[in-house]
Amino acid sequence: MSSIRTTEGKKKNPGLRATLSNERGVTAVFVAIIIVFLTAMVSFSIDLGFAWVTKNELQNIADSAALAGTRQLGVVYAALPPNQQENMSRSLTASEKAQVLAFVENVAGLNRAGGLSNIAIDMASDVSIGTWDFTTKTLTPTLIRPTAVTVTARRDGNVNGAITTFFANVMGISEINVAATATAALGPLGFVPPGTPNFPVGISKRWFDEGHDCGDSIKFHPTGTLDGCAGWHTFTTAPSNANSLRKILTGLEDGSYVSPAISAGQTQLEFTGGTLASVFDEMKALYDANKDPMTGTWDVKIPVYDSDDCSNPHGAITIVGFATATVTEVIEAPEKQIMAKVTCDKILDGRPGGTAVNGTMSPLSTIPALVS
Repeated sequence: MSSIRTTEGKKKNPGLRATLSNERGVTAVFVAIIIVFLTAMVSFSIDLGFAWVTKNELQNIADSAALAGTRQLGVVYAALPPNQQENMSRSLTASEKAQVLAFVENVAGLNRAGGLSNIAIDMASDVSIGTWDFTTKTLTPTLIRPTAVTVTARRDGNVNGAITTFFANVMGISEINVAATATAALGPLGFVPPGTPNFPVGISKRWFDEGHDCGDSIKFHPTGTLDGCAGWHTFTTAPSNANSLRKILTGLEDGSYVSPAISAGQTQLEFTGGTLASVFDEMKALYDANKDPMTGTWDVKIPVYDSDDCSNPHGAITIVGFATATVTEVIEAPEKQIMAKVTCDKILDGRPGGTAVNGTMSPLSTIPALVS
């Protein structure tokens, strides 16, 4: 019986060994397929990672080029006389447009992406000059008083050449197209340097919330009503009273006082809390020293203070934005009135960031910010 079992065992072993051998073969093939697949995926990931790095580099280029072009727009406007600055129908000249495009092209050319130096921009297709709508977050291409520039930097078959893959050829992918877009715009003024505010009066945010528009009149004296929705201040000097204000008005007139820098959302100015008839003569003297001898008008740059009403402001109040106005008339006793009109679309030196006044009412900064 023992010999028989041994014989049967011997007869079964070759088949078992063959089965095991076949399973090992299938496993080996399966493992080989997995290794090839994983190798392909790892290889593709390396190429994808390189493409991602290149896209980030292109984004930096698009950002820099858009900021450079828009900054040149600010330089163009800052050099214009006030009447042309505010002309909403003024179109960029061919020379001014060429300057903007040159800055875009030059800044892009100073950078590299994906190992390629001197990145080129398709100036005809990938650069748009226009106006930026801060509400809808869209650019409308136009050369009529533009405020923004959009730039696309790319590496594809049209510009700079697509990225050549190193390992993804295994999967039949020999090139990857990458692009990045940025928009920079001249935004509402958010910071003014020392000496920019030239009249110690502010306008209440409420005046703008009431729906006032470009060219609307406002009284800077007397104040405390919707018609005179404003207040006198002593900048950052405390206590704020008639004597402090008198010194500032006199100093602004003779050049011995320099107004401080103001940052929207941060700086608090000291308001006097009422109409100050006792310093009206100093107010008029400052106006007389600065008014245009032909028109009798004076352009002033003033802050907008955070208030939900038009009552005379008192104490330290945060500044939330800026405005520009034209003092049109100073009426002496017994009325003692200072009449002005709020002007729109001025462009002033200073950083963007003001939020209190919408894009039409607030002066714009000559320094751009990325908006998209």
